[in-house]
Amino acid sequence: MKGFNRCFFALSLSVLFLLPYSAQALTDHGNNAVKIAAGGFFPLQDDDNPTIQVANGIWTEAEYAVTLTPSWEIGIQAGWARSGISHKGQRLGHINMFPAAVFVRYRLLPREKIVPFLFGGAGYSFNRASKDTMDFDVENHWLWRAGAGVDFFLTRSFVLRVDGRYQGTESDFTSGTVKHTIDLGGFVGTLGLVLYW
Repeated sequence: MKGFNRCFFALSLSVLFLLPYSAQALTDHGNNAVKIAAGGFFPLQDDDNPTIQVANGIWTEAEYAVTLTPSWEIGIQAGWARSGISHKGQRLGHINMFPAAVFVRYRLLPREKIVPFLFGGAGYSFNRASKDTMDFDVENHWLWRAGAGVDFFLTRSFVLRVDGRYQGTESDFTSGTVKHTIDLGGFVGTLGLVLYW
């Protein structure tokens, strides 16, 4: 039954994304949008494991969204982030995160040229270790995110987007006999370009 539910959910999303009905054409721009963005990842200190430090890192992402009404959008986001990691002051290497999430966005002033918005979503982070000085490994984990931003409409089709969010996730860290669950939650800020059609 779980397999059927997953297939039905995936089919429903694909129909929604591939067939933007004319009833959705309620905004001055197109119903479909893609975004590319880059920015920074700023993890919070893990109070449960103070011996493990995750450094600030880089963040890139791509997004596809569908406009449902002038105020509401849904979509998918996928990205790549890289942060350094150390244990008891010794640099171990990097964590490469490949987060993927579905999201909902609510525009506060949908008819203006400057449009503030709120958004939230959930997904999964595929985590990989890039070892420098010591052998270690990290595990994949679920994630959630919530944030806000502003769209600056340069034309009807091109938008400059600035956003910030908190992303909550964690990972099981293993190095030799040492095993910890580390908090990879933190703040993300991005600057991106959006194309509507």
